[in-house]
Amino acid sequence: MAIHRNLAAKNRIQKQKLNANIQKQTAFAEAKIKNNKVTIIKTNKNNDVNEFSRKLLHSTIGFIVLLIYSSNDAIIVRNKLLYMFSIASLAEVLRFLNKRFNEIYVRVFGFMMREREKTEKCNGVISYLMGCISVLTLFPKDIAAISILILSWCDTAASFAGRRWGHYTYKFSNGKSLAGTLAAIMVGSIAAYIFWGSGLLKHDPENASWIEEKSVLSLPILIILTGIIGGISELIDLWGLDDNLVIPLLTGIMLRILFKSRMINSKIIPCSALLLQNKRRFSSNKQKEEPMMLKRFWKEVTIQLNPDTQTYEILLDKRALKTPGGSKLTVPFSKKHLALLIAGEWESQNHILKQHSLPLTSLVSIYIDKNKNVNMKHEVINRLLRYFDNDTICYHEPYPDSLVELQKKYWLPIIDWVQTTYNIEVKTTDGISGLKQSENAKEKLKNIIENFDSLKLSAFERATMISKSFLIGLALVENKLSVEEASKASSIETISQTERWGELDAHGIENEDIKRHLGSVACTVMF
Repeated sequence: MAIHRNLAAKNRIQKQKLNANIQKQTAFAEAKIKNNKVTIIKTNKNNDVNEFSRKLLHSTIGFIVLLIYSSNDAIIVRNKLLYMFSIASLAEVLRFLNKRFNEIYVRVFGFMMREREKTEKCNGVISYLMGCISVLTLFPKDIAAISILILSWCDTAASFAGRRWGHYTYKFSNGKSLAGTLAAIMVGSIAAYIFWGSGLLKHDPENASWIEEKSVLSLPILIILTGIIGGISELIDLWGLDDNLVIPLLTGIMLRILFKSRMINSKIIPCSALLLQNKRRFSSNKQKEEPMMLKRFWKEVTIQLNPDTQTYEILLDKRALKTPGGSKLTVPFSKKHLALLIAGEWESQNHILKQHSLPLTSLVSIYIDKNKNVNMKHEVINRLLRYFDNDTICYHEPYPDSLVELQKKYWLPIIDWVQTTYNIEVKTTDGISGLKQSENAKEKLKNIIENFDSLKLSAFERATMISKSFLIGLALVENKLSVEEASKASSIETISQTERWGELDAHGIENEDIKRHLGSVACTVMF
């Protein structure tokens, strides 16, 4: 019995020791799990901080885009981004080839990088720059700018909203949430309002893809559609490509299609007021089915001298042609040949009105509605002088050789002529840093263009906008350059690309458009 009692006591002691060990192991495992949870939470917080820094930088770039849009030339901006892209790409190659360089790189820029980008994946800045460069190359200046804004702001909004409220809403198959998409749509609409509706930006009327007075697409509808486009672009996952590349390209493509649509682009710039007054003429069933198709409604085009104002009026079936501002489209008495050319534009219209074939009409309309106003004239002069600081022909590319030769052939003679004629110094650069021309040069050029009459100033404004060069525009209106020479000086980059890779259809269309507008300038100042 005593033996049995001893064995039982030993068994109890062993069980107690075993239970104690199990409890210790359990406590250790729980502590380890808790520690792991703490580690995971810390990692997520670090990721959130990195993502916040990353998106904050993206959003900041959006404001920089607005500044550039208002004060610079898209080609110059794109070239600067190309330099930045080259430097960033070189850094990416070096950090994947050299572990030590990567450690330094991550130490400096790691606060903006995702974990995978530190070891496996390219930095998002590469695709971001690629997206910006692509839209600046492929699309008009304003579409490129709003596309970069959508990338900068909508992507940031979608990211924050998705992290904060995404688990409450529907999840799409690509992992993105309805909350993020709705946030992108809302912020995209705000961006559209700031860009087109706030009045903070001064858009180039000659190159703008949308101006409310000239389009059947109203501002509220455009704001909503742009927001939806931003939301769709942010939502779509295209073959696994980085959003920084996909969002601006999709936005640019959809906006380009929207503005090129016949429904949007059918209101004729120079005669919108007149056509609205005469809309009752479009009353057939077919015209009702296609209300946006503006067709020729007049039989005869004539000009008539108004003895009271000593100006020529252009008449469509004896009714005066009007500008978008509602004023009669008139030409000074000394410009009879210009009046005949405008009448010829309207006489040459066939069944469907074509906006692009009325360059003289639109130029004279701008002169009447805007530049005859003294305050507006001073504003135009000051805006044109800002182009002088960023003049395309003052920024010379050091390569390729074919482009360098074209710069020497077409740009240097213009610069020499300006320096000799007006006794000023024109600064040039082949770097990425911005130029600032001397105040003396600006003052002398300001005195020159202040002496232009309002019609010549309107022509000069168009020449500057189309050629992207204050100096080319000045040489054209002062009869130093022919239309052909001015056109080539404005397009040497396209000429260089054609010589290297062959001509694209888009190049031919663009060149003809440039010649048409510069031709309207020459006709205005010549006759």
